[in-house]
Amino acid sequence: SSAASDVYKRQSNGNEYYLGKKIAQGGEGSIYEFKQSNKYAPSAVVPKQCYIKIYHESIIDQARVDKIKLIIGNKSLKIDGVCFPLAMIYNKENEPVGYVMKRASQNREVYDLQRSLMIRPELEKLFYGWKRHNLVAVCLNIVNTINAIHRYNILPVSYTHLTLPTTPYV
Repeated sequence: SSAASDVYKRQSNGNEYYLGKKIAQGGEGSIYEFKQSNKYAPSAVVPKQCYIKIYHESIIDQARVDKIKLIIGNKSLKIDGVCFPLAMIYNKENEPVGYVMKRASQNREVYDLQRSLMIRPELEKLFYGWKRHNLVAVCLNIVNTINAIHRYNILPVSYTHLTLPTTPYV
């Protein structure tokens, strides 16, 4: 389990990353805000457009690392709302532990899909005023996004967190 005080490095540029606030946690790992520093800017800066995903130790294996590196290497991958890995992150022992990823949106909240849409009281509290057609629109957006990912021969493993607007889809 990673503590917020842990330091991680991006191997290709040697930048140091300091974990900040935990944004979300799931079966694969946790997503954090972070600060970074490098030899040109030794005081840590907070990149607002990115997060870091750190995997649970039992989850990260060579097959997953290889998959992440393939995705990072494919610069043509661009699907709206999908947070593809941008750079691998390594621990002090130089072992891959996660990656930097772009934020889905500056103006949207991240919701736990299972709790926010599948548990009626949570749904009614978070998305007051939503009707069935709003939920159908969200489901269609999810299916279309997964289909777009599949077209790149990528099989997503986790769908636990989702970014949604707080106003209903029409």
